[in-house]
Order: sequence, then C-alpha cells, then structure tokens
Amino acid sequence: MAGTWKDFALQEDSVNAEDGKVHDFLMENKDFSVRIDAGNLRRIDSMLVELLLTAATEWRKCGLGFKMIRVSRDNEDVLVRLGITPDHLERSVAQ
Repeated sequence: MAGTWKDFALQEDSVNAEDGKVHDFLMENKDFSVRIDAGNLRRIDSMLVELLLTAATEWRKCGLGFKMIRVSRDNEDVLVRLGITPDHLERSVAQ
C-alpha cells in the first residue's frame, strides 16, 4: 500500500473543509499516500489549511506521503505568508 497514491481534487468555490468531502476522503484513505489537487481551488481558506496541516502531520507519523499539488501562485503566497513551509505541507506550484 505504501506505493499506492490516492487523489482528491478540491473544488473551485466550495468551502472544502466545511463540506466534509475532504475529511471523508482522508478518513477513507488513511492507509494510503495522498495527493490533494488544488488546481481548481480559487482561494484557500484557513479551515482547509488547518485540516491539511493536521492530516499531513498524521500521514507523516504513519510513514505515508501527503502532498498538495497544482497549487496556484496566489494560494502559494497565502501559505507562505502563513509561514507554512514544505516541511509542514509538501506541495508543488502550478506552472
């Protein structure tokens, strides 16, 4: 299972942390490495950041991968301003 990645695409306008879909996905896939695709996400909110940071910490403790991919430059700027380094939340920025 360690080599298997599960993917979840965040929606453009939904309040991702509040609608429960991200949480449900994470709970259903807690034994797998996870990629969260932020390519469609217009604006990252603090509740989502908190959820992703908590999950990334738990996945790391279990020796599993946890990545946020296709992060927009604007959302990356928000994460940087919050002091969130790749050590906290591994991510790649969209080109």
